[in-house]
Amino acid sequence: PHPVPYSLQTVGHNLYGIVGMVWGGEVHDHETISNRVKKVKNRTSPGNDQLHGFWLKYLSSLHKKMAEQFNELLQTGNISEWLTAGKTYLIQKDPAKGATPANYRPITCLPTMFKLLTGIIADRIPDYLEANNILPVEQKGNKWGSRGTKDQLLIDRMILENCK
Repeated sequence: PHPVPYSLQTVGHNLYGIVGMVWGGEVHDHETISNRVKKVKNRTSPGNDQLHGFWLKYLSSLHKKMAEQFNELLQTGNISEWLTAGKTYLIQKDPAKGATPANYRPITCLPTMFKLLTGIIADRIPDYLEANNILPVEQKGNKWGSRGTKDQLLIDRMILENCK
């Protein structure tokens, strides 16, 4: 076996800590998987798992087993390298500017299973923050029904108009 990179251990530890805080470390059941799979895009570029979202939707009989495996992963904090290893491509911004390093932007394709797992976690974080009254009222980002920066800009504009 190859040694696990430090960054992978950090990802596992951080996911384990977040999940433990948010809901006791379980994805729960296949319904959670099924609901999240509906949000996965069908034909985005997959990562190293080469799994397109279409297959996650089509093979719904696997959702129960996936929930069991995600629960085990989240309870132990042990994440396999294949789950977090992405494939990075450099995309040229402007062909007229040539092959200078500043003219490229990196795009990383992460495994579809990792996107699914982190999506489940991300769905629950706002509810946790709201239930525990962690975010101040002024905080607009990471809130359901809020447009974040747009809301803040509109509030600023109204205040400035009122001050005239």
